[in-house]
Amino acid sequence: MEQLSAQVHKLIDELDEVADNRTAFRSESNRIGCVGADFFIGIKVAEIRKVAERYVNICLDEIEQLLLSEVHEHRMCALIILKKQFKQGDERERTEIFEFYINHTNCINDWDLIDSSSPYIVGEYLHDKPCDVLYRLAKSDSPWDNRIAMMATYTFIHNGNVEDTYRLALSLMGSPHVLVQKAVGWMLHEAGKYDLIRLSLFIDKYRQEMPRVMLRIAANRFPKEKRREWMQL
Repeated sequence: MEQLSAQVHKLIDELDEVADNRTAFRSESNRIGCVGADFFIGIKVAEIRKVAERYVNICLDEIEQLLLSEVHEHRMCALIILKKQFKQGDERERTEIFEFYINHTNCINDWDLIDSSSPYIVGEYLHDKPCDVLYRLAKSDSPWDNRIAMMATYTFIHNGNVEDTYRLALSLMGSPHVLVQKAVGWMLHEAGKYDLIRLSLFIDKYRQEMPRVMLRIAANRFPKEKRREWMQL
């Protein structure tokens, strides 16, 4: 990592103060999509948010320093700050933050980092714009890029657009990665809140191709008998 700024040093010191060594651990180095191990220093998200609130004005270069850290909570803090800046920014600033996010997806490499940021930055930025970048991410070899693309559609769904959710679901249906399968199932489930008939027809058509975990999550709103029927191959 490049030399840290004084602000980032101070932020990290504050995170270290609330870290709990009893819950710190280093994850498996062969975790899905990760390069090397990921180190957790044992901080609850609520505590990370408190620290992040005091540093919402740091610049993108400093946020990048946090994102490049091997410490999971450092990257989570960076994304909390980035999300806050995006929410408060004007259109130019939002564009800059969106492009920064897309250029750093290699650092956004766990399900909680993605789920807490992609809908609120990527989805919020693209919901009224062309979203070709999502289809590029869906074709990536990285399962985390795939999950970012799928989770961005959460914002689309709740703005009345489910088309990209279904198109991306088809694109990612063959993913071997369970965390991608779960994301697809979850977003189909969300889309079903607005049009249950369409979701039913989709499952009827593709249930043989859908991984079991994806199908189970997508079908969760339906009666038990219907779910049992779909789950029978």
